[in-house]
Amino acid sequence: MPEPLPAIPARPAEQSLKVVFFVSEDWWFCLHWLNLALRLKERGYRITVICNVGTDRARIERAGFEVVPLRLDRSGLNVLNDVRIASALVAYLRRERPHLIHCVGMKPILIGTLAARFVGGIRILDHFAGLGYLFSSSHLKARLLRPLVMLGMRAAFAGHDVHLVTMNGTDRDVLLGWKLRRPDHVHVIGGTGLDLDRYPVLPFPAGPVTIAITTRMIEDKGLAPLVEAFRKVRAAVPDAELLLVGRQDGRNPTAIPEEQLEAWNREPGITWLGHVDRIAEEVWARAHVAVLPSRREGLPVSLLEAAACGRPMVATDVPGCRDVVLDGVNGLTVPLGDTAALARALERLASSDELRRRYGGAARELVETRFSLAVIGDRVAGLYRRLVDAPGAEDAGR
Repeated sequence: MPEPLPAIPARPAEQSLKVVFFVSEDWWFCLHWLNLALRLKERGYRITVICNVGTDRARIERAGFEVVPLRLDRSGLNVLNDVRIASALVAYLRRERPHLIHCVGMKPILIGTLAARFVGGIRILDHFAGLGYLFSSSHLKARLLRPLVMLGMRAAFAGHDVHLVTMNGTDRDVLLGWKLRRPDHVHVIGGTGLDLDRYPVLPFPAGPVTIAITTRMIEDKGLAPLVEAFRKVRAAVPDAELLLVGRQDGRNPTAIPEEQLEAWNREPGITWLGHVDRIAEEVWARAHVAVLPSRREGLPVSLLEAAACGRPMVATDVPGCRDVVLDGVNGLTVPLGDTAALARALERLASSDELRRRYGGAARELVETRFSLAVIGDRVAGLYRRLVDAPGAEDAGR
């Protein structure tokens, strides 16, 4: 058992604070966390990113961050590989002695927390991007892994100065219900912050009403029900179009086969664009309505991007989505699994230019006041400051 956390000198200058991000993939860090890391870098934090590396490593390094490659298998249970990763992480933390490790995602949380505890003297911030596949899926693999992960989390969090972050209040309540941490050690921070300069308000395009979903092509995002609902919309609004925007994530257990995506792409009015780099310019400049019939989200960045561009939204009434889509204010929510209700909501927005404009304006206002990069950057920096300044052994033995 590691010794209690020793005190770090009180209130060191932000320029001296070393923070390690531990995430699964370099592309995922770029997609969701790079802008926030840049914001923190502007405040003087020294940030290193530990992750699987691929084509986006150079992009992270060009932004001024050190990248430490660790081959993390996020898709399954490989005890030997996880032990190897943990050992390498312990060696790195002992050598570099960061003030804080910020772990994002289930596998990095489990391995990173245990490694930091073993080293000692490092503040730990565990960020749940969402409870996701493992806790929302009914697949056999998820049901088998769930109790093992719960056991691992209890071992990692028990009696130590670990703080948890969720992206919505529902997930916070779930973690508290599991009694993993004290209430004052579980925080809600709404996403990673959206750079409003990259997502300006865009005029609605001319031409047929276009509905778009921007997400990974996996079952949990509700793509099959969406296609079924769109067929109903197309029967009522014959020139309506649907854009499926996102990569085929073959490493996810619920990945939709490429053959299915190609089959949808051949249907009238449906286009699968695959991965798109410039979402605002290539998607929301040509689309009128955003949709996400997901089973569960932490906080859906895809909807925030659409909202920032002034697009009304339709989403399932589930955690994460309901934090962004306020029914009757900036969009419409529908019950999970109700394809007919999804079709009616999409048809309602497709048929009313006035409603699209009213909901789109309210969507932009929500992002400006609650989910912008400036707002979230200040909240994360404040939490870092709080953890580093906390007494060293405040949780020892609890």
